[in-house]
Amino acid sequence: MVYFEIGEILNDHSGDTLLRNENLTLPVHRRCACHLLSLVSKTDVQKIQDYLFEQLRSTVFEKLQKIWNKQNSSSLNSDIIVRHLGKLFVVRNETRWNSEYNAVSCFVRLLKKKNRALKKLFEELKLDFITPNEEQFLKEYVVVMKPMCDSLDILQADKHVGMGYLLPTLTVLRKKLMSFTDDTSITLCQALVNSLLDAIHFRFDKMFTDNELRLATITNPMFKLSWLEKDEDIERAKSLLTCEYNRLKGIAQEASSSDESSDCSSSSLSGPSPIKRRKKNFFASITKKRRNKRCDDEVDNYLNLCDSLDKLCDYPIIQQIYKRYNVTLPSSASVERLFSQGGLIYSARRMKMTDIHFEMLLFLKVNNKTFKDW
Repeated sequence: MVYFEIGEILNDHSGDTLLRNENLTLPVHRRCACHLLSLVSKTDVQKIQDYLFEQLRSTVFEKLQKIWNKQNSSSLNSDIIVRHLGKLFVVRNETRWNSEYNAVSCFVRLLKKKNRALKKLFEELKLDFITPNEEQFLKEYVVVMKPMCDSLDILQADKHVGMGYLLPTLTVLRKKLMSFTDDTSITLCQALVNSLLDAIHFRFDKMFTDNELRLATITNPMFKLSWLEKDEDIERAKSLLTCEYNRLKGIAQEASSSDESSDCSSSSLSGPSPIKRRKKNFFASITKKRRNKRCDDEVDNYLNLCDSLDKLCDYPIIQQIYKRYNVTLPSSASVERLFSQGGLIYSARRMKMTDIHFEMLLFLKVNNKTFKDW
C-alpha cells in the first residue's frame, strides 16, 4: 500500500487531459440513500394520522424512554437492571435510526424471554409496565421495520458495496413491505406499512428511471436484470446496456483510428491505398452488421454467463461501464466515519499538526487492518 497526495494525482492528470481536450468531472451529486431511508423511518412515520397507531406509538415509546433514562441516570439503576435481566438495555441515539430499531428489538426479545423479570424490574423502578396491546404493537413494529433496518445496514457499508446496490435493495424492500399488506398477523401496524410504502414511492421513485443508476445495477454481475419483473422493463434495460456498450466501443474505435491515422501520416509508405479504402467503404454496410452481431453476442454472453466481479475482466467494455457508474457509494456513512476518525486524531494536543501529517495519520488509522495483515 502506497500513500499519494490526491492533489498531485489530479495535477498530473489534468495536464494529460488538457493535451487530449478532455475535462475531469466529478460523478453526479446524489442524496444519501441512508439519510432518505432514515427520514422515511422517522420523519414520515411521525406524520401518520391513524389515531390508534399514533396513540400506541406515543405511549409505548414514552414508557421505553423512561426505562432508558433510568439506565442512563445512575449506575445504581444500571446495577438493578443487570441484577434482574443479566444485561443492560440497548439505548437509542438521535443520529442513527438503526439504534432506535435495535433498542426496540432488544426490549421485545426481553419481553419474550424474561417477561417476569422485566415486570419485577419495572415495579422496583416504579414504572408502568407494557400492556398486552402495547406488547403486540411492539412485536408487529419490529417485524415491519426489520426490512428497513436490513436495507440501511446494506447501503451504509463501505466495502463490497457500490451504487448498483441501491435499486435492488429498494426493490426487495418494497416487496417485503407489500407482503405485509396481506399478512393477517399485522393488525396494529397496517398504517405503518402503508406509510412506509407511500414514503418510499415519494422519495425514491424517480431513481428507478435514472439511466445511470440502472446501468450501475445492470453491470453488477450479482444483479444484472434479476431485479426487474416486467418483460418490457427487462428489454428496455437490455437495450440501454447495448446502447451504452456501443457508445463506449465507438469512442474506443475512434481513438484507435485516430492513432492509426497519425501513424499513417508520419510514414508515406504505410496505410492502405485509395483503391483498398474504396473497397472497404463499399462493403461497410455488411461488415457493420457483423460488428453489431459481435456486440450483441458480448452483451448476451455477459448477461448469461458472468456471475461474479472476478469474471468481469472477460468483458472489458462492460467492466468499463461498471467502473464508471459504480464509483460512488449509495450512502455518505463511510464519509461520516472518516470525519469521526479525523476528530479523534485532531485532538487538543495536536493542534499544530500540518495538513500532510494529519492526512497521513488519518490514512494509517483508516487502513490499520490492512497493515495488521502485513
